[in-house]
Amino acid sequence: MVTGYPAIATDIDHYVGVIERIPEEMEVFWRQTGIAGLVDQEFDAVVIEILPSGCRVRLENEEIGFLPNTKNQSWVDGDNTLAVNDSLRIVIVDAIQYPVGVSTLVLDIDAARRGEKA
Repeated sequence: MVTGYPAIATDIDHYVGVIERIPEEMEVFWRQTGIAGLVDQEFDAVVIEILPSGCRVRLENEEIGFLPNTKNQSWVDGDNTLAVNDSLRIVIVDAIQYPVGVSTLVLDIDAARRGEKA
């Protein structure tokens, strides 16, 4: 046993309770802070960093977002020529993670405009 840990840290029942409570507590937190309200919001964004798995973007509200390749319409179409300082129209698909998850997929943008989940 690691010294310095309280008994609760070694109690498996404690973790089961935490795991069961976290989703609903986080849902309340997301609603209270307004984070949940960011999902399906459209923004203009600028590419600030190219990564192997996608790119980081700065949204017009100064938030940082991550655009995975699989949510990048040009990558899906086979023409991924994004470069730093390119402008994009994005929709937030996951406001809970940081940086927020964004998409340029036509499917996601259309669904956000209709108020549906893609």
